[in-house]
This record gives sequence, structure tokens and C-alpha cells, in this order.
Amino acid sequence: MIKNLAAIILLATPAAGGEIPWPAESMSAAANLTEVEGPGTNDFHVNLSSAFWNPQTRRLWVCRNGGTGGSKFWALREDGNGSFEIDYQNGLRGEWSNFGDLEAVTQADYGEAVIYLLLEGEERIKEYSIATYGTAILVNNWNTAPHLPAIGSAGAEGLCFVPDAFLAAQGFVDGSGNPYLSRNGMGGIMLVAHQNGGRLYAFDLNRFDGSFTFVGSYQTNYGESCELAFDRSDGRLYILHGANWNRIEVATLGSSASGGELRINELFTYGRPTGSPPNWNLEGFAIVSNDDCSGNQRSVFVAIDDGGAESLLWYLQFPCTQSGGAGGEDEMTFARCIFALPLDSTGLADPTPPMAELHQTFRLIVTAEKPPTAEAIAQQGERNANTEETAMNHPDGPPEQTSDDASPPPPGPMPPERIHPVEAPPAEGDPIEGPVGE
Repeated sequence: MIKNLAAIILLATPAAGGEIPWPAESMSAAANLTEVEGPGTNDFHVNLSSAFWNPQTRRLWVCRNGGTGGSKFWALREDGNGSFEIDYQNGLRGEWSNFGDLEAVTQADYGEAVIYLLLEGEERIKEYSIATYGTAILVNNWNTAPHLPAIGSAGAEGLCFVPDAFLAAQGFVDGSGNPYLSRNGMGGIMLVAHQNGGRLYAFDLNRFDGSFTFVGSYQTNYGESCELAFDRSDGRLYILHGANWNRIEVATLGSSASGGELRINELFTYGRPTGSPPNWNLEGFAIVSNDDCSGNQRSVFVAIDDGGAESLLWYLQFPCTQSGGAGGEDEMTFARCIFALPLDSTGLADPTPPMAELHQTFRLIVTAEKPPTAEAIAQQGERNANTEETAMNHPDGPPEQTSDDASPPPPGPMPPERIHPVEAPPAEGDPIEGPVGE
């Protein structure tokens, strides 16, 4: 039985909609991690583009999209002295290089030595085995470009994985409004954030044969999106809007009809970090699990594109959304899903569908077979070879599957109107201006 469920729901969030101030310490009080990459003007100083926190391995992953030495991603670990350092395994540095215009890094199975990268321009999601530090072996290369509205330098920028349990608990639907859970074996879907129009695009990837299903597109409240972070400890989705806004939209996985499309349901939006320059180009955001809460505070990491000596900041006073400790593991996880259920006018979670029905659905999901591991995939007889050479032999990528229920994205940027005022997004049809796609 889930204990203190009413208290959990009450803690969920303020009433939906509206911008609120940055909730953590100011920029000047944050810990600066930029220098951990190396002395002087190091590789963190330019083009940082994404960050991801793995709560199981306690590794912080960051990437950059270019600069001297090309694109790279790194694994950082806690150093035991209140800071971080570049991770090493068997004497090998946790640094990987040369991936093209690398804009996002994420993981799906926290315990698997696999990383997923998002390449702007190519508009592809790529899966790499990183079992040996410094060596990345291509496992899958999904060509999602036909479903993404890249224009000029405005392309795909944010990537995150959302497990099925949260899709079910929050009523996630495909582009036609039908409830959707993954069907291709990963146990969840990938969301892609795009600079052109600010929409999110959902893909159900197949790791066995390299195919995928395009699930649908979803408006956000801004005309540009550059990073995604999904917090599995409370079910909230964080959508970064950089360039002209530098805001963090906090949303559920639910959506509502809006002008013939679906709009992701916003809970509220954080203003830019206190004390940060108005012309910042906020591009990376990673959030630490509520399991790390102490004094109702936890950490987030912020990456700034071309931030120089202040390109990777660690905020330690970000608010928790729940404290844990009630019920069994699966029930507590279910309770965390409740955080992002649609809200009624009082700010409380909407009780429909019935909690008992949701709980039963969730139990079925959490007892399902785990997603395939990289080792299992490698044993399949009919699949893409896991080398870059094979990818070169198939430049158009493996075949895709398109859901009958899914609709292709509308062409061009179509920034939605907001229900609360912010700086105006670019006009419809205009390319995004400012430091994007660098």
C-alpha cells in the first residue's frame, strides 16, 4: 500500500502554468566545475551542449558539439573532496571524440555501458557501446531526419529516454491522441527536442534490427528547445529553451489539443538562474534524483555554450519534490509517477483515471521483461553490424517503421501562443536567430 499518498500529491507542484523565479542559489554561489577538464582554456570552455546524470553509477555525462579537437563527450565522477573529476577505468580516461555536431547525450538502462547521442544536421540518434573507456563502438544508427524539421542551423538538440511506467501513469498519447507504450523492446521511448519550432518528437526505437516507430510531435510553450531531462524520481520532464529565452519549462508527459496539434502539459516554467547574463546560451541541464535530497535540496548541473571559464556550473540548492521512504520499491516508484499527473484547478492531481487502475497498470509494467542488453543485441543473427564501417555502407540508415496512428511533423516553425507572457518567440516562418546550432 502506498503510504501518505495525499501528502505526496500535495507536494507535487503549484497550480499549472506561469513563470516562477529560479529556485536555487544564484550563479555566483554555484560551484564552478569548468576547470575539472584540465588547466587553462580547456575543452569545456567552448560549445558545451548537453548534460546527463546517471543516479545508479553516479556519473555526470557532458558533451560538446565542436571546437578545437572536434566534438566530444566525457564521464565525470565525484572526487571524494566535494567536487568532480574526469572518470577513469583501467587507466583509460572517460573521454570520447569525433562524432559530428553532437548536441545531446543520454542513457536508457542506467546499468548498461551504452550511450545515446543526438547529432544535429544529420538529425540522427546513435547508440554506442562504451564498455572500453575512450573507445565508442557504433551499435545502432537511427535516421530520424524525415520526421524532424531542420532548417539552416536550427536542428535537433535535446534527447531523453522515458520508461513505459511513466508513459502509462501520465496518460501519454501518440500523435493521433491514442494511448501509447513502447512496442519495439526498449521499454520506453526517446524524446527529441528541436530548435525549429520548439516541439518535442517521440520515437520508439528498436535495438534488435535498427528500425523505429515515429510516435508523434508535441508543441511546447516556446519556439526553440535545446535540451531535455527526465527525472525518474518524480516523473517530471524538464525542457530547456535557450537562445533568446534561457528558460526551463517543467512539464508532464500528458498533452492537450492545441490548434490542431498536441501541446505538452506545462506545470510551470523557471526563469533563468539568478545572476546569469541575459545573453547566456543555456544548452545543458542534468538533475539529480530526489533520492539524494538533504534538507529538501538536491543538485542540478547547468552547461553553457561558449561560457568560457563558467561553462559548467553545479547548483546544490535545487528544491526536492518528494522525500521518499514510503512503501515498497515499486509502490514508491508509482507514487513518484503521480507527481506529474494532470492537475485540476486547485493544483491537485486529477484523480481520473482511478488510482487503482493506474496502480494495476504500473504493476504490470514494472514486472515486464527488461529491455535487451547490448550483449543480447550483439547475439542476434540479423541486425546491423556494430561498427562505423557498416554505417558508412548504409548512409541512409536502416529501414524505419511508421505507426499508422502517428502523423509527420508540420513543416517549418509554428511557435504556439503562451497562456502567460514571456519574451515573444520568433514569428511564424522565421528562422531562429541567436547563438543556436553552433
